[in-house]
Amino acid sequence: MDFRPTASLEKEIISLLKDELSFYQSMFILADKQKDCIKLGRETELAQVYADITRFSRRIAESEARLSNIMEKDRKSFVLASSHLEVRRLVDSLSAIVEKNISLLNENRSAASSREAFIQSELQELTKSRQLLKLFAGRTGGPGGPGEKNNLLKPGL
Repeated sequence: MDFRPTASLEKEIISLLKDELSFYQSMFILADKQKDCIKLGRETELAQVYADITRFSRRIAESEARLSNIMEKDRKSFVLASSHLEVRRLVDSLSAIVEKNISLLNENRSAASSREAFIQSELQELTKSRQLLKLFAGRTGGPGGPGEKNNLLKPGL
């Protein structure tokens, strides 16, 4: 059995996995920044972070395609190469960081949903206030009697 193709494939897989590990670590850092932006209400920074995460999802699809291409080249060699100790170690590390990313992004989604619910309730309260003010502004017969203008919206009058 020729081990050279397997050794070459091992190197290719290890290189790919190291790139992926670096990528997912960067993604974790960005997701952590996203969490801070959500909690601290930094909307301008948050928009950029969401754009970066969208770009990351495209990168994940590319990574999956690259790995599929490697697998399809030679299935038997891929199985042998993937049993290499370094490959297994990298896969374990990747699995751990992916789980951390999933957990953190779920926390972020929950925090963003809570923030959205808060903003929605504030908007509803403001809408009610606006409607109430419209009622007061349109009321005939102000405090001084019928026909006098209501000065609720003009402070100091």
